[in-house]
Amino acid sequence: MSWRLWTLQTIRIDANVKVRLKAEFTAVCPISETADIYEVEVEYEGRGEYIELGSFKRYLESFRNEKIYHEQLCEKIWKDMKYVLGENTPVRVRLTSRYLGITVVVEMGEGTQP
Repeated sequence: MSWRLWTLQTIRIDANVKVRLKAEFTAVCPISETADIYEVEVEYEGRGEYIELGSFKRYLESFRNEKIYHEQLCEKIWKDMKYVLGENTPVRVRLTSRYLGITVVVEMGEGTQP
């Protein structure tokens, strides 16, 4: 388990609802070494286990100084969400950013189209 996962906490609630989290955060472009600004959407079907919002914010902030490509970042977030929520929990991650006037959208998980 990575150190980053220690910041990501869940809470138990007796409910089965669909959740969509949206947030903005930054990471570092491995090529230009400038800050990339991302909007992330995480959607999952809570089955009693839910992401604690403060820990989600700290988790995203932990990418602030990391050099990582869009595709790797999307996959990392998806894998971490699957790990903390449980492998059987449907999770979808959509990562959006803008680079040189190009909008980049990367998706992974249940309900995404290739």
